[in-house]
Amino acid sequence: MVELIVVMAIFATISGVVTVSLSNFLAASSLENTVKQLVQNIRKAQSYSMMRVKDDQWGVYFDDNGGGAGQSFTFFKGSNYGLDASYDDVHELPDNLSFSNISFNGGGNEIVFEKVIGETINTGSIDVLQSNGSAYTITINTLGQLEIN
Repeated sequence: MVELIVVMAIFATISGVVTVSLSNFLAASSLENTVKQLVQNIRKAQSYSMMRVKDDQWGVYFDDNGGGAGQSFTFFKGSNYGLDASYDDVHELPDNLSFSNISFNGGGNEIVFEKVIGETINTGSIDVLQSNGSAYTITINTLGQLEIN
């Protein structure tokens, strides 16, 4: 009987450690995957602008929902977000992630690229935060080059 209790205690301890480790791994994966998806959409907007897809500019809009839940980013067509919603591709952030410190030239929440040259006047940065305090900062310069920290 004592052996059974010891085995159950060991099993419970191992299960607890595995659960915490798995939870931390999944949270870190969620942040990394979202940042990768966001970077891919920014690069896609730049490429579409350079290739003049639909003979227009392309960009990414960041909806921080006033700092509340339900935040997202949207790949869009046009010189500003909201001009032609038929091409919008919205990506919702997981509940444990949020945008912070959105700071782009001009004060907006979007990055738009010039046709052919692929440059942007919307230089600046945005933080993607995880509820546990982990974060990435994405910075964009005039040439459209990204730095991820």
